[in-house]
Amino acid sequence: MKIGGTKLLVVANRFSNKTMNTFGAELATYDVRIGRSVRLNAGASVWSQPKSYLDQQQHLGGAAQLTTFVSITGDIQAYTRVSAKTNGWIAGNPYLDNNAAVQAGIKWNVIRR
Repeated sequence: MKIGGTKLLVVANRFSNKTMNTFGAELATYDVRIGRSVRLNAGASVWSQPKSYLDQQQHLGGAAQLTTFVSITGDIQAYTRVSAKTNGWIAGNPYLDNNAAVQAGIKWNVIRR
């Protein structure tokens, strides 16, 4: 979704186990320009999950991340991502316990928009 010039991602989740349903929500902004060659993505999530599939108590958790992209050429960018999360499951994240991470790399856009 786009509001004014800001690109937003808004997500609502429902998690289910054997006995209950819980919630999750995420809000992120992406492709925010800082000068000519720097762009930012930033987001935060909150959720309520059972500790295990058979657990009947809800546990609140959350996560946040910030990614910075710096253009090297038109199709190549260097990036750094800082992220942190509390206990809980997040799709694509291998850590179930509290975790903080820093990643860095090169992004190559092979398909132009």
